[in-house]
Amino acid sequence: MREGRECSWLPFGLAVLVLVSAWGGCNNGRTPSTTVEGRAPVYVNGVPQVTATPSRGVAGTRVRLEGYGFADTRWRRGADDLWLTDTRGESDCLVVAPAEHDVTVTADGHLSGTFVVPARGACRFGAGEVDTGPLEYEISYQCTDCHIGTFTVILPGESTEEPTGARCRDNVVYGVQNLADEIYAEGLSCPEAVLFVRDQAGSWQPPDGPAHVEADGFSCDRTGRSDGLPPRANYRCNRGAQTIWLVRT
Repeated sequence: MREGRECSWLPFGLAVLVLVSAWGGCNNGRTPSTTVEGRAPVYVNGVPQVTATPSRGVAGTRVRLEGYGFADTRWRRGADDLWLTDTRGESDCLVVAPAEHDVTVTADGHLSGTFVVPARGACRFGAGEVDTGPLEYEISYQCTDCHIGTFTVILPGESTEEPTGARCRDNVVYGVQNLADEIYAEGLSCPEAVLFVRDQAGSWQPPDGPAHVEADGFSCDRTGRSDGLPPRANYRCNRGAQTIWLVRT
């Protein structure tokens, strides 16, 4: 085996160099390992994934993790660190937030345990601490670049409802980046959902926008709101079998 490679530098006081096992780092593209009790692992870019329950919550929420396919010894090498990390640059400074946890991995690759959503983190390439603001973060285990799932931090007062459908990440393309942080579409395409938000949600100014709206055949209800910074409001819009779920900002 080759020597380990650098994975990430962490800015918590003294910089910490995290090494990744030499079999290709985090995105290794390995063949899925043997199933555990008939449960097939889920892989993204060759990395086994976990289910987070709940998948969204405020700082201080305790989250249950469970996943399979973690049989390689690198997942049990003793460091056992877990972070929430911003990898898409959606925070101001690529937040890396260490989390208190009791996650363990068995020899046959079953990862399970809980973590507490951290309230504070640090800038990956800067100094000082910042809040873990409302954002979808990667769950990183053993290495800050080893992403085993996602979790969305929300503000107090926001809805904890689990959105359904596909998450639409092309908000900027459709010119609604200042209207909504999150848009999910079920039963219709993301372009259709994003265009609905652009055309209809301009007047739904949080946190005190309308509690109910009828627009373009959709019946929209405000399901949560926060007057934090920034103010946010959750809306769920239904039209028959079609659902648009959004966070108005």
